[in-house]
Amino acid sequence: MNRASIYFLNEGEPNTYDFDETLPPLPLPELHDTLVRYYESIKPFGSPSELANSMNVIETFESGVGAELQEKLVKHAATRKNWVDEWWDKYAYHMLRLPLNPYIVMAMPVKLEVINIPETPALLLKNLSRLMYHTLEFWDLARKALIKPLSSNGGTVKYSSALYKRFFSTTRAPGTEYDYIKNFFKTGMNGIKVFTIYVQGYETNIFS
Repeated sequence: MNRASIYFLNEGEPNTYDFDETLPPLPLPELHDTLVRYYESIKPFGSPSELANSMNVIETFESGVGAELQEKLVKHAATRKNWVDEWWDKYAYHMLRLPLNPYIVMAMPVKLEVINIPETPALLLKNLSRLMYHTLEFWDLARKALIKPLSSNGGTVKYSSALYKRFFSTTRAPGTEYDYIKNFFKTGMNGIKVFTIYVQGYETNIFS
């Protein structure tokens, strides 16, 4: 197995975003199942009396306000393919007014040494060129929908590729109470101008 067989489409295979059209809606867990998992998660940390009190709180919640909230959640999920997507963006990322990197999104520099490319002062410009080349290569593949869509278990479990569309042409715009995403990424090459320039004798295509 090589890089091309993992990441690049073969003729006749579905395009990068095909799974997004056919994936079922994100399932909504039953309230009881969620509360059972919650109780299991706190068992190692509570004394018998504390766990007994927690169980009483859980049972009261499940038969009271929890049931009301679950009913509202069911109605919310019935009209959306991903019932948590909007809330996740809003509350996990966009209410904090600090930079997402590194406060929310953990990021690390690309280490070319892991693929046997030395990182020395003499190779700084060459390595920068490598990063720019492969970034543009990925942009081109995402634009043309030529990246193999993600799956596991021999293709039986399929995953969304929608986040590829946020890698480029996307910004976090300021809002009054919380920020929001503005995305201008489009698939297909229609309307894209390609300019050829020459840098130190090398031909390079610049997209606009």
